[in-house]
Amino acid sequence: MDLNSAQRITQAEAARTGLGTGPNRRLRLTLLIGMPMVFLVFGIMILVPKSLRDEVLHVYEAGIIGCLLHYAWVFAKYPRHADRPPYLTRDLAMGGGFYLPSLMLGFWPGMIAAPAWALFVGITYAVEVTRERMTTAERRRSPDSLNLVLAALASVTSGAETRELDGIAALRSERDVPADADKGVDVAHRRVEYFVPVPDSDPDQYLSFSFSALIAPGSDPAFYDTLVELFDAVMGTFRWAYA
Repeated sequence: MDLNSAQRITQAEAARTGLGTGPNRRLRLTLLIGMPMVFLVFGIMILVPKSLRDEVLHVYEAGIIGCLLHYAWVFAKYPRHADRPPYLTRDLAMGGGFYLPSLMLGFWPGMIAAPAWALFVGITYAVEVTRERMTTAERRRSPDSLNLVLAALASVTSGAETRELDGIAALRSERDVPADADKGVDVAHRRVEYFVPVPDSDPDQYLSFSFSALIAPGSDPAFYDTLVELFDAVMGTFRWAYA
């Protein structure tokens, strides 16, 4: 694990528990202070003269609007879910919690704005995730830079053909390599290689798998064919796993 990965894990854990850090902390404090304050407002309204109760109520109602505007400001600063710190989308949606104090006070602008805000955050998240999945699926269906690289490699590789591994186009090549001490090849062998692009990698990344069957003098070529078929069968079980 590199230093950057460790830092990201630490930041994610800090954001998940407690008050978090950065924008997560600000939003959580806004919610934890703003919502319970409605009970303080009720207590103040009991203590102050009747003529001042409406003013106290209006101050808190303005505070609710201010809290929701703070949520909107954080959203404007981090409009895309993919670019947000961990759990920030969840914290943004929690702004809908101001519906409860608005309901207790009969403050209809807050009763409308708070759930509408939570719904807005949820819809934008769903749209972004759906769009990203569609883009990924489109990349897999359409010829892209990965397929162009495979085509270029196939044009200069003898015995190359295209195979599909777990839904991804890969290049397979097979050739007999004669012994040549000058080239560092001490024993003749049959060599099979798979060149597999890593899906959705940016920049493009590839995996290479190779198998060699040593060719003994006077041996039956059918034996090597069987070994190659066995290797192809093993490669046929190749599957991608996503963490």
